[in-house]
Amino acid sequence: QFSLKLLLRLFLASLVGCCARSMSFFNVNLVIPLFLNSCILGFAQCNGRQHGAIRNIEVLGVVKTRRSPGRRLFVVYQGNGVVHLKAGGKYLKNFGDTNWIELNTKYGDRNGWYSEFQVPPLPTVITVKGETYGYSGNCNLSPPSSEAEVRVRLSAGGQVETDHSSWTEPLGYKPEILSRGVLKYHRWFSTTLQVTFTAAGHDHSGALIIDAFNPGRSPASIGFPAGALLTPKNHRDGGMQNLVLKEALSITVQSGMRKHVESYAFCGNKRLSSPRCNLRPTNYILSPEYLSSQIAVYRAVEPYMTLREEL
Repeated sequence: QFSLKLLLRLFLASLVGCCARSMSFFNVNLVIPLFLNSCILGFAQCNGRQHGAIRNIEVLGVVKTRRSPGRRLFVVYQGNGVVHLKAGGKYLKNFGDTNWIELNTKYGDRNGWYSEFQVPPLPTVITVKGETYGYSGNCNLSPPSSEAEVRVRLSAGGQVETDHSSWTEPLGYKPEILSRGVLKYHRWFSTTLQVTFTAAGHDHSGALIIDAFNPGRSPASIGFPAGALLTPKNHRDGGMQNLVLKEALSITVQSGMRKHVESYAFCGNKRLSSPRCNLRPTNYILSPEYLSSQIAVYRAVEPYMTLREEL
């Protein structure tokens, strides 16, 4: 009986020792690397193109499909959330009946998300607006104060016209301003920062106010080319002029921080009022050779000015 008790104690002591050595092994050699790996993966996921605020929205146009009703309007975007489409004052149905693997295989992996919507009566103008989700797995995210928004015109055949260098009427310019090289197509605005633009008059060093916030975990930057064109964001401000950035500008914002920048900007529509409103970026820049003064800008754009076409 004594021998059995002794053997049992020795066995238990040996078992405890093995467990202690195993825990020590796991703590040092496995647990810490796994923890670090989890942090690294979490950082990559939260800062990847499929996470963060909705951005880089692109309308692909109307595409024929095998699914009912046969034709669908495709949109691709990056970020964590969804997009909503509106045409003629009504929201378009998001079908949501196709998985992302199938869409990536058929239309190519664009490092983002596809959405399929009903096709409105054509031709028409549609508005696409993002809706950022505030939480994704272990990625906390504050939705931006101003969601990404894109406006495009679809032709009778369902092709996108606005997102190409052929439709300048909403900016108050005739199309000839492009063929003459005064205005140039340039998709200059793309960033993970949450950026808002405000106009405070024109032809002075504080005319364009830029407020940027970085919700990510690493520093982020954005560059603005000289001549970058911004236009009133809201329909009610359509009687105000565009703003044109005088000089190139670059902004870097640290993680979790905000930055306020004021920059020199000119007006871009001589016959309209000086802008004091919220602005949105466009896909155009004014040729740098016309940026020497406000008078030079007016002389450059005046031959091409027209009434704004309602979006």
